[in-house]
Parts: sequence; C-alpha cells; structure tokens
Amino acid sequence: MGSSREKSYERSLKRKKKAKEHRSNSDSSSSDRESCSRSRSRSRKQRKRYSSSSSQSSSDSEPNVKKKKKVKKAKHISPDSKSEIKKEVKKKSK
Repeated sequence: MGSSREKSYERSLKRKKKAKEHRSNSDSSSSDRESCSRSRSRSRKQRKRYSSSSSQSSSDSEPNVKKKKKVKKAKHISPDSKSEIKKEVKKKSK
C-alpha cells in the first residue's frame, strides 16, 4: 500500500517539475497567460448570462427568480357601481 502511494507521489512531483520547465521554456510572457485566463473567465460569465436568460421561461423551478405579477389597470368605476361592489364584499365577508 505504502509503496504505491510513494510511487504516485513521485509521479506527481515529476509532473510538477515538467510543468514548471515547460512554463519557463515557453516564449509566451506571463501577461499573455493572464489575458488568456481573463478571456476564459469572461466567456464563462457570458455562458452563465445566456443560460439564465434561457431558463427564465421555466422560472417556476427556480425559487430565486421572482415573477412579476401582472397588475390590471383599474378602469374608471362609476360611483353607483362602487356602492354595489361594496355591498357584495360585505355579503361575502359575512
């Protein structure tokens, strides 16, 4: 058990050394690498944005997305119909 663990540890050390050498030997500067990682993160953000916009149609599965309630605009109510509505509400409440 211990020997296989040691072997895997040695392998990982070798891999790390090779990676370091490759990095130092490569002609690309560190700023190039930074810009590459920056663009990669940007594309990931864009991907998130697109996925969220496509999933808005199925927002009932996502509790964090709040649906806007449709508010019906009140039409002008004549005063006599207002009193009728009040009477109906009183009947329902009793």
